[in-house]
Amino acid sequence: MYTLHRPSQFIGFDLLQHFSPPNQTSFLNFPILVAQIDHLEPYKVYPDDSRRYTSGIGTISPDDKQVRMTEHVSTVVQFLAIDYAMEICELHLRINPTSSTLVMAPSPIYPVLTIHCLDTTIHLDSKKLSFSNRPSLGPKLVDLRVNYTSGIDWSRKFPCAMHELQTFQLGCSQSEFDDPHSCNVQWWQDKKTITTCECLCTCNGAFVCSPFQHYI
Repeated sequence: MYTLHRPSQFIGFDLLQHFSPPNQTSFLNFPILVAQIDHLEPYKVYPDDSRRYTSGIGTISPDDKQVRMTEHVSTVVQFLAIDYAMEICELHLRINPTSSTLVMAPSPIYPVLTIHCLDTTIHLDSKKLSFSNRPSLGPKLVDLRVNYTSGIDWSRKFPCAMHELQTFQLGCSQSEFDDPHSCNVQWWQDKKTITTCECLCTCNGAFVCSPFQHYI
């Protein structure tokens, strides 16, 4: 974890004349961190480059990131709002059951996923993050039952400011009523096929009013 802030790349933008009403544009923004934590092994730090391999030109580190939720393992994701004058974000969780990278344990009971906010305003370090030092849980956003046929397509809006960090924990519901033992959902995020399984965030700016999409 570190507290240094990135310098603004929008120096002088407040002095510019903006369109009114603003033009609508969109772009994709992938998370700056995707990491697993395990409450049964609270000091375990998961590797953040498990798909690296050696080639003739050196070590290659694919940018694919694993999203995994089991009874004991959760995934922490952190986004940085990098566009200018952002104000409203919309978090999406979309799971396509036909995705080739999606793995779900067979069970007669559909697993239930829980999304929490994490209370932090600093950058997390995937090489140090574990359950023992993760930020404290903030408010729960939602419980979502994963349908093996239709998957999930959920969204929620919340305030968002430029350069603000948004951090969430995706995990299996720990309610006995939801049977956490049967919950095992995971996929690999591939930026080239982001329409499969993803978590995205759409933000609207006061001046540029541009959809800002965070993908997991």
